[in-house]
Amino acid sequence: MALPHHLDTITNTQTGHQLEVLKGVMVGITGDVWTFNEDLTTIAWGAPRTVPDDKVGDIKSALQNDIPSVACCNDDPYFGGKQMAVLARLALIADEVGEGGLAQQARDRVKPFIEGWLGGTNANTLLYDQTWGGVVSSCGMYDQGCDFGNGMYNDHHFHYGYHIYTAAVLAKADPAWGAQWNDRVLHMISDVAEPSGSSPFYPFTRTKDWY
Repeated sequence: MALPHHLDTITNTQTGHQLEVLKGVMVGITGDVWTFNEDLTTIAWGAPRTVPDDKVGDIKSALQNDIPSVACCNDDPYFGGKQMAVLARLALIADEVGEGGLAQQARDRVKPFIEGWLGGTNANTLLYDQTWGGVVSSCGMYDQGCDFGNGMYNDHHFHYGYHIYTAAVLAKADPAWGAQWNDRVLHMISDVAEPSGSSPFYPFTRTKDWY
């Protein structure tokens, strides 16, 4: 039985059998395997449209103020991750408006913090949990309330999303840096979205409910 959001993209044959539920009208689908055709969104580094000329000066002024003064970075995967991602985003904005020096300043500020997480030199180090097969903070491993339940696998997709995003921005500007830390970043990605289904270390797409 398929829900309305399935019917938008499913290619299987639909039957005339229907059932009304809280989420809408379910429809019977034939086949042991469901196949969907999903149109993926376009992903780019920059904005989908150019910045108006009369706004560029204001943006540059804000970057000059924000990049050296924005807070960075707490030693927890959520708040610290958000603060790292702010600097990463500011770096991309600076590059987009032609402020390469400010972009590099933002990357230089955030680099030691993301390297601390990836290299295990920060205080709240990331650990591999052999019981459930995932990456957790050392605080979260021993205190289920710490880091918003990180050790209980709460919200890893956006906690680590900030880290992955930051690493991607640094790797864009410095591919050699990206190659150096590639394996560590892939562990974070696999924790939330392991795609293979055959990893001995991580479950298949932990945070995705395919139904």
